[in-house]
Amino acid sequence: MTTQVLKIAWVPLLAFAIASLALPLVKRVACHFKIVATPLSDTHGSTPLLGGTAIIGAIVATLAVARALPGWMCLGAGGLFAIGLVDDAIALRPARKFMAQTALVLAVVALGPRFGLAPWPLVSASLAAFFLLSTVNAFNLIDGLDGLAAGVGILAAAAISTIGLLRGDYALACGGLAIAGGLGGFLVSNLHPASIFMGDCGALPLGLLLGAVSLQAGGLAATNSRLSRYIVPILIMMVPLLDTAIVSVSRMATGNPVSRRGLDHSHHRLLALGLSHQCAVSVVWSVAALTAGCAVLLAAMPHAYVVATLPLVAAVFGLVGLFMIDLTFDSEPPGIAYGYMQGLARLILTLSYKRRITEGILDLVLITAAYFGAWLIRLDFRIGDGLVMALLASAPWVIAATYAAFFALGIYRGIWRYAGFSDVIRFAMGPCWRGSSWSSVRLSRRSRCRDRSRCCSLSCSSTCLWRAGSPSARCARAWHCLPGRLIAC
Repeated sequence: MTTQVLKIAWVPLLAFAIASLALPLVKRVACHFKIVATPLSDTHGSTPLLGGTAIIGAIVATLAVARALPGWMCLGAGGLFAIGLVDDAIALRPARKFMAQTALVLAVVALGPRFGLAPWPLVSASLAAFFLLSTVNAFNLIDGLDGLAAGVGILAAAAISTIGLLRGDYALACGGLAIAGGLGGFLVSNLHPASIFMGDCGALPLGLLLGAVSLQAGGLAATNSRLSRYIVPILIMMVPLLDTAIVSVSRMATGNPVSRRGLDHSHHRLLALGLSHQCAVSVVWSVAALTAGCAVLLAAMPHAYVVATLPLVAAVFGLVGLFMIDLTFDSEPPGIAYGYMQGLARLILTLSYKRRITEGILDLVLITAAYFGAWLIRLDFRIGDGLVMALLASAPWVIAATYAAFFALGIYRGIWRYAGFSDVIRFAMGPCWRGSSWSSVRLSRRSRCRDRSRCCSLSCSSTCLWRAGSPSARCARAWHCLPGRLIAC
C-alpha cells in the first residue's frame, strides 16, 4: 500500500500547480470579456469569475496524465462547465438551468458507473440522479464566502481519497486527490479578500464530481455495512446538503419561493450572529472536517458499530439544522408569523412549532442515541450484531417510557422559543423520571438486568443534558451570547 501511495503522491501536486499557473490567465480573460461579479457596495472593485476554468482544467488534465479519466466524468464535468460558463456570462433562468443540469445528470447516470443504491436498476438510477442533482446545486449554493466552497470541497475530496486508499481503490483515490489539488491551487487566490471567484462554471461540475465519487466511496464502504453505502456519501457532502435543506425549509416556512436568491444561507446566518468573515468560514470548515472524519470512520466500522453510532450522528446534525432554521424567526417570532401565513408555510409552522412534531422526531433520535451510547460505554465499546439486534428490539420500550415522561411533565406545550430556569428543571425531570420508572419496572428478566438498569441510567443522563441544554442554547442565542460573541474571531 505504501508503494501505491507514493506512486500517486504526485497527483495533487500536479493539479495544484496547473490550477495555480492557469489562474492569472483566467483572470485576464474574465476581465477582458467582463465576466465579473460586481459587489453591492463600491468598497471593492469587481472580481473576475471563471476560477472554475482553472480548477476543472487542472482536474481533467491531471487525471488524463494518470490514465484515470473515465468518459462519464468528461461528459458530466464538461457539460456542466459549459452550462455554468453560459450562466456566468449571461445569467440563465433557473428553470432552463435546472433542465440542462437534469439532462446531463441523467446522461451521467446512464453512461457512468452503477452505484448499486437499490436492487432494482430503475430505482437505483433514480436515487443516484436525485443525489447528484442535489450535490450539484448544493455545492453551487454554498459558494457564498471567500474560500468557503473550495475548503469544503478539499475536505470532502480528502475523505474520498482516504477511503479509496484504505480500500485499495487507487483510481478513486486519484480522483479525490486531483479534485483536492485543483481546489487547493484555486484556494490560494480565493482566500479573503478573494482576487477571483469560482463561478458556476466551477461549482456545478465540482458538485457532480464530488457527488459521484462520494457514491463510489460509499460503495466501497458497503463491504462492512449496507448502511454505509448511503451514510458515507451523505456525510461527505453533509455541509452543502444541510445548508440547502436549511435554506429550502426556511424559505418555505416564510412563504418565499425556494429559488429566490437571498442572504439566508448558513454562512450568512453565522455572519448575522456576529462572527467575522474568516471566523464564519473557519466554523463551516470545521463542521466539514468533522463530517469528513465521521465518513472515514464509519466506512471502516463493522455493521454493529455503524448502527449504534448512527443515531448520535443524526441527532448532532439534526440539532444544528434546526438551530439554523430557528434563526429565521429572530426578527419575527413564529407565533406572529403563524397568524398570517397560509398554505405550505402555515403547515410547516404548525408541525414544527405549534404541534412540536419536528422536536418530537429529534427527541426520538436523541433517545435512541442515548440508549445505544449507554450500552457502548457500559461494554467498553465492544459490541456485536447480536447485541445490536437485542437493543433494537428493546429500544421501543425505552422510547415509549421517555415520551410518556415528557408528555406527563408538559414538555410539549404550544409554541415557545425562550425558556427560564424552571423550564430547564422540568426538562431535566423528564428523563430522570423515565429512568427511575424503567429501573423499577425491570422489563428484562435476563441475567443482564443490572446492566440494563445501569445503561438506562446513562441514557437518562444523556437525554437530560440534551433537554436541559436545548432551552439554554435558545436563551443564549436570544441574548447574543453565542460563541461568536464570546470568542474573538
